[in-house]
Amino acid sequence: MSSVTTPSINGINVEQLGANISSIQDNTELAKFPFRATNTWIHGGRNRTTIREFYGLGKEDTLKTEHFTKAFDS
Repeated sequence: MSSVTTPSINGINVEQLGANISSIQDNTELAKFPFRATNTWIHGGRNRTTIREFYGLGKEDTLKTEHFTKAFDS
């Protein structure tokens, strides 16, 4: 039985990365990646930012089930 290995560096599939770069070079619209974020001011210089959804690679992201939240303090 033979096995096929996918070349990877630091866990990154190098062949897939190369294909993605080529796709973006062919269609630069794919590189647009706007995030939609909300900020909640807690008090003073403290606030919380939440990213719920984003658009990337030509379509709305539907894979994320959890929001990314980060609290900041000045």
